[in-house]
Amino acid sequence: MIDLYAAPTSNGLRAKIMLDETGLDYTLHPVNLLEGANKSEEYLALNPMGLIPTIIDPDGPDGTPMTLTQSMTILTYLATKTGKFMPDHLATDMIFWRNTMSIATDMT
Repeated sequence: MIDLYAAPTSNGLRAKIMLDETGLDYTLHPVNLLEGANKSEEYLALNPMGLIPTIIDPDGPDGTPMTLTQSMTILTYLATKTGKFMPDHLATDMIFWRNTMSIATDMT
């Protein structure tokens, strides 16, 4: 089961929505940004940048646990892991990456 550390921000919700849409089992660990939970020693051990979201997938590539940060990295990882939402044609792939980068840089 994947562990998701997130707050109810656009970045945190991106990861939660993708986990819901891919149907992967996960546990949500709310991170209270107002109380500074993202700056705690415990959280910084998971994500030294102190940002949300963070996921920990105990069943990562080749069965190796994987910790990921940055919402767009997480979305791409989950899509690739499940085979959902990823294009299978070069032109479509480029449209996917254009839209992904647009979301990452232009939407907050």
